[in-house]
Amino acid sequence: MAADGTLHHADLGSLTGEGFDTFPFRRQLSLRPLIDFWRGEDTACEGSVCAALGTVVRDALTQAPEVKGKSSVNYVEIDGAPTDNNAALFAQGYNSVLSKQPGWHKLADQTGNWDAATAQTVFTTMLGQHPTINAVMVANDTMAQSVINVLKAQGLAGKVAVSGQDATAGGLDNVMAGTQAFTIYKPVAGEADVAIKLAGQILAGQKPTAPSTIKDPTSGREVPSYLADPTVITKANVALPVTDGYVGAAAVCPTPALVALCTANGIKMP
Repeated sequence: MAADGTLHHADLGSLTGEGFDTFPFRRQLSLRPLIDFWRGEDTACEGSVCAALGTVVRDALTQAPEVKGKSSVNYVEIDGAPTDNNAALFAQGYNSVLSKQPGWHKLADQTGNWDAATAQTVFTTMLGQHPTINAVMVANDTMAQSVINVLKAQGLAGKVAVSGQDATAGGLDNVMAGTQAFTIYKPVAGEADVAIKLAGQILAGQKPTAPSTIKDPTSGREVPSYLADPTVITKANVALPVTDGYVGAAAVCPTPALVALCTANGIKMP
């Protein structure tokens, strides 16, 4: 899978006129009349769907122990790549509700470009300019790790609420350590099941249907879509991606210290 919608579109463009049915995962593509079906999570959103995703993220971030109960919270955002339509839609989702959260004040908003080094540079500047940051809305776990690294260097790790996405091994480690408030888990098994079902129907000459549609922001076309519900992962359910087989225990717990941490949080070693 390409990293952003522009690259996806280039890949699919080569199939134009070849009779292929297409259904990309997780990336709602821009610039494409080429998509037949779209399968992804509610980060591909518009209107009420964006608001629903934003509410999930808002609830998770505002309930983080570092900020829960505070009447005034200063926060910053580190978004995904501007070339990735999915990043824009994800940001639209959390902005749609965080901007209305009473007492929450956004101090800065910048892209981290889905890149660890870029995110570290961006957040170092943000923290220098706004030393009273209470929370950081980060678009994925890779960039969240960079934010945490900067906070550790300043003795602030675990004192500032940091979000994430993707339920990576590193993200789960940070959640268990208390330096990352939560990550977003999107089970791939359900996505694969739908893709197999769609492919089987198409191969059988049937016309598949979908329970919802997502509007293409460029063409305006309503694309039939299957939307999954993302799961917020905190310390309370941090073992879920491992027990589901999404990520292996060995990847999450590679050292004796992490094995002990995993065991304390309900992750069983094989």
